[in-house]
Amino acid sequence: MRHLTRALATAAVTAFMGGVLVVPAAASSPAAPPAPTGCTTWTENDYESGIWVGAGQCDTGKYVVEVRCRNILTGTIYFSTGSRTFPTKAPRIAYTPCDRDSVAQEAWIVPVS
Repeated sequence: MRHLTRALATAAVTAFMGGVLVVPAAASSPAAPPAPTGCTTWTENDYESGIWVGAGQCDTGKYVVEVRCRNILTGTIYFSTGSRTFPTKAPRIAYTPCDRDSVAQEAWIVPVS
């Protein structure tokens, strides 16, 4: 059985083979692309709310931050992205949150024209 999903979607397959539950492991996530010139990214925890975020800042242009998050309860890895409709303008800091019970693993800048 094959099941294809679009990027940034979640696929789940459960199969029983000979009375044994078989659950496939998730494919490894690609590394984040390098930050554009004049930009930097990081992850941080807002200790008051307990929410992890991906953050980034550039010297020029408009941009959003995408962040790879991992749910600490299930181990599920997913991606969260900032609003392309309302991108951040330099030199302001762009933030993109992970869901509750998740940790931000890596963040990167996506320029928006």
